[in-house]
Amino acid sequence: MAPLIDDITQTVRAELDQEATIKRQLKAKKVYETTAQLKTKKFKGPIEFHVPDIYRSEKPSKLMVQEMVAGQSLDKEAAAYATKIPELKRGIIEEMSKVWAYEIIFGSGFYHSDLHQGNFLVKVQSSDVQVNILDYGMGGVLTQKTRNLLVFLGAALQLKDAEMITQAYWGLSDKSGNQVTKAQLQKLVEKRLSDLDRQGRTEAVEFWTGWASDNGVKLPYDFVNLNRGILIINKSLEEAGSRLTFTEIQKEMAAENPMAIYSALVSSDLMSMTDFVRLGISSMGQSSSSRRSSRNNGPAAPLCESVFLVTH
Repeated sequence: MAPLIDDITQTVRAELDQEATIKRQLKAKKVYETTAQLKTKKFKGPIEFHVPDIYRSEKPSKLMVQEMVAGQSLDKEAAAYATKIPELKRGIIEEMSKVWAYEIIFGSGFYHSDLHQGNFLVKVQSSDVQVNILDYGMGGVLTQKTRNLLVFLGAALQLKDAEMITQAYWGLSDKSGNQVTKAQLQKLVEKRLSDLDRQGRTEAVEFWTGWASDNGVKLPYDFVNLNRGILIINKSLEEAGSRLTFTEIQKEMAAENPMAIYSALVSSDLMSMTDFVRLGISSMGQSSSSRRSSRNNGPAAPLCESVFLVTH
């Protein structure tokens, strides 16, 4: 119960800290303002992601004044354009999720942890679609170490390697607050992997993180906050009818940025070259099994190719 109370306390404090909210919004202005392409059967055009400007007072103020933006909720806008752009909702959610995930893994480490529909407004215009991203009361910036460990955790889960999963969560944790030893945690991980394998199931990073916390791993607030953001992104993707998840987006981006993944895993000494080769082969195997009808090897192919480039 104590970890939950601590999490709620820190969340409320973050929401009420206006200066921190302003700093996050100014950071978001730099990293989230970008253009993506909405490509549906009936509409092709740019999505302009926008973060409202903040107008700072020269004198101390308890008020936060920002740019007024136009738009309505995604569901309402999607309903209004259901005939002209039937895939509007899915297209926007998928592209926004990719922008969000890229910034965490390959960008500055910044994340908005409360990106549900109430926190962005959508307006379809004659030549583009504008998405205004709002409310920066919850979010943060992950350190490079945490980002590397997040990539390492994703790799460990793909390999179903109990020792590596344990190492990832142990590295992420506040060791002074852990209620289990590293050896005990590994035993628990081994049992969980065995149970999932017996059931023919796998689970994504956000569920593993909840499980780790429930089993005595004291994770820092920033990582718990990020995990909340992943859950919200995944729920939005599911509600939009997308087949994507944060994990799938992470895998696709890893395949498109293999050398960055190599740097995060091998150059940072989190993973041996042997395990990196295993990861490449595993990615290739998963790609082949899930895309047997495709004419190419799928997005995992570049990662596998890079493994052999860096080992020769």
